[in-house]
Amino acid sequence: MFLREAIQMEIYNLMEDYVKHAIKVLLEDKEDICKCEQCRMDMICYCLNKTKPRYVISSRGFVHTRNEKRENMQMNIDILALGQEAIDVISHMPRHEQKIKIENKENKKEIGKSSFFFPVFVGRVVDEDFQSLSDVKVTLTFADTGEPAEMIGDYWKNPTTLVPAMDGTFSFHVQPLLADELGIKKNFKFCLEIEKEGYEKACKYFEIALFSSISSREIDIAANFYQIEDAILFKEED
Repeated sequence: MFLREAIQMEIYNLMEDYVKHAIKVLLEDKEDICKCEQCRMDMICYCLNKTKPRYVISSRGFVHTRNEKRENMQMNIDILALGQEAIDVISHMPRHEQKIKIENKENKKEIGKSSFFFPVFVGRVVDEDFQSLSDVKVTLTFADTGEPAEMIGDYWKNPTTLVPAMDGTFSFHVQPLLADELGIKKNFKFCLEIEKEGYEKACKYFEIALFSSISSREIDIAANFYQIEDAILFKEED
């Protein structure tokens, strides 16, 4: 008896159901984007990587309580918003066409043969107890000028606002910058301006060194990520 029950039980991330349902609902009204299995799974993974997992022991006859359903109403709203973000991002850079052309928005000409290509910056905002925070505004700026960094496309937002389902996680992808020649090393200093009501405003600085590379007028969006240390916010003193 014990063995049979053990076989029927397994650990399950409840968020998978919420995310899969959200993507399914949102895609029903989309007609001008790819809905292939690869893209749908990438959209689901995009959301799951930005949400806090909720593990349960799943077995035959598992039932959610009424309180859980009430609690999840706001979470469902957040996941729908995150699902829309996932659709915007993945539909603009599907993995079956990973490489996209980068254009200079001012003259609409393709960037030259040598440019600085930035990785995707990923980080997390937590409180002094290292718990993730939501309703946080995060802005990525160039530290030397204070100007917001331009994103690689409209589907990356700067500033961005963190919703509860994102578990405090943010990401930015900066527009490539032209270089004078190939193989130049340059340090880029950035500042994360982080604001939340009831908390002290924080500025987190980081620096990354890049070499200008040969541009075939294309970049691989999924090439690499740059993990930023957690940014800690402290409550305002009374």
